[in-house]
Amino acid sequence: MKKIGLYILILGFILCAVVVDTKTMDQTAPIRHLIWAVVTAILMVVVTVKHKEVNFKVVGNWIFPLMLGYMIVSAVSMTKAINKSEALYEVIKIGMMMTYLFCAVAVLSKADSIDIFTRCMVVVAAVLVCIGVYQYINLPHPALRIGTMSNHNLFAGALVLLIPYCLRYRWLFMIPAGIIFVVLISLGTLSALVALVVVAAAMAVVKSRKWLYLIIPAFVVTVILCYPKILTKGHERFVLWDISMKIANKNILGIGAGNWKIHAPEYHNPMFTKFEDAEVKQSFRYRFFRRPHNDFLWELTETGIVGLGFYTAILCFGLYYSYKADKLMFMGIIIYIVFASLSYPRERVFHLMMLMSFLAISIVKYNRIKPAVSQISWKTVCLIGLILCSVSTYEFYVRQRTSRYFKRIGQARIKEDWLGVISEMDNYSPLATMSGLNSPYYFYRGEANMLLGNWLAALEDFRIAYTHNPNHIYTLCNIAGLYAQLGDYNSSKIFYVKAVKIAPDFNDLRRNLDFVNERVSNGSIR
Repeated sequence: MKKIGLYILILGFILCAVVVDTKTMDQTAPIRHLIWAVVTAILMVVVTVKHKEVNFKVVGNWIFPLMLGYMIVSAVSMTKAINKSEALYEVIKIGMMMTYLFCAVAVLSKADSIDIFTRCMVVVAAVLVCIGVYQYINLPHPALRIGTMSNHNLFAGALVLLIPYCLRYRWLFMIPAGIIFVVLISLGTLSALVALVVVAAAMAVVKSRKWLYLIIPAFVVTVILCYPKILTKGHERFVLWDISMKIANKNILGIGAGNWKIHAPEYHNPMFTKFEDAEVKQSFRYRFFRRPHNDFLWELTETGIVGLGFYTAILCFGLYYSYKADKLMFMGIIIYIVFASLSYPRERVFHLMMLMSFLAISIVKYNRIKPAVSQISWKTVCLIGLILCSVSTYEFYVRQRTSRYFKRIGQARIKEDWLGVISEMDNYSPLATMSGLNSPYYFYRGEANMLLGNWLAALEDFRIAYTHNPNHIYTLCNIAGLYAQLGDYNSSKIFYVKAVKIAPDFNDLRRNLDFVNERVSNGSIR
């Protein structure tokens, strides 16, 4: 039982790689966040009980103060956030990252722990590869081959992040790495393949020129598979990045953690209309973007230049420690950085855990070369860790429960069971005010009341929903429509104008606005 902490750490990785919750709309994120928090809490208890065996001086490594600063900046950004619950969620997640990293360092510092952990990660890679091969054989379209990650892009990212562990030992353990490359080709995702090219180039420079043999085939495959996608009528990532830069230019100190998805509709980009996909053409009407597919731009828009500075510094120190102590962990961090530049790994637990494992092993090995110095007592570290774990576990539990009732709301809407929708709102929590579609939960109760003829109750619900997301197009439309029904055309006009700014190509909106303008000009106002 001497390695109980290590076994719990490994179990956490396994669970967060494969567990899904079919009772929620997003079958992976809510349940895995909760598992992550529970596993970290158990690890923190183990560390506290065995504090005499733990080197608490590791918190003197620069990454830990930087993570604390990152969390503080994100917390301060809440003052600018429209939706405080989404901002709080992001702050708590950063606290969880910091606590988990400390626990991982404490556990992996013991003899043979890194070796055992690495072998287990190879097993995880082998399991995911088998799932990928099975889906390649049985599912015709790459977008359907999501593995256990809810999205084929995230699945590809998880596979490529596991490659450094597969390369730790030659021959037998390199077989999964080779199969991963084949599965990545079958998935054809830009971010993962670009990450392979970049990391091969970096490893050729810092370790061995043999890595050059990987660059050419990886580059050729990337060009063949991804170039046609980039040449289509605009790539949606470029549009999202353009929107993000506009947000950042107007808000140099950020708009508040977790609030990109709320502000993005304000910066409607005409390039969306050039896409062949009908849903993408009508973005923020049928398809609601939650992130810009670039973690660095995401950080810049939400926590400003200061938050981005802390986030980047954490990764830079990780690169420095790994370059000095473990080149394969250096490889892993580069993969994460490239993948984060084209996707959104910081939103997903397994990918964050992979980054934390790279950082933890780098810190452990660098600490053997140059031991860290810290005057912080073990009691202080354990107390902070236990508090963060408790808060995180409750927050993630609430969100996981909320995700379940959101799915039930969706099922009730399909059946047109409007009383059922209202009943499900009894489970509402102010800690989780928005669904995965960026819709405020109060929007659904407002919709149900409106269709039941309870117009005043519906208007009140929609106005609450408006405070949670003032740029949700359907909330704006329904508020405007109800005001018009009640004869308050001035108020109706205000909300129709806001809606038209978000969706200028929504012709029904323009017709409604013209009708209200006519009524206002004729003096038809109560």
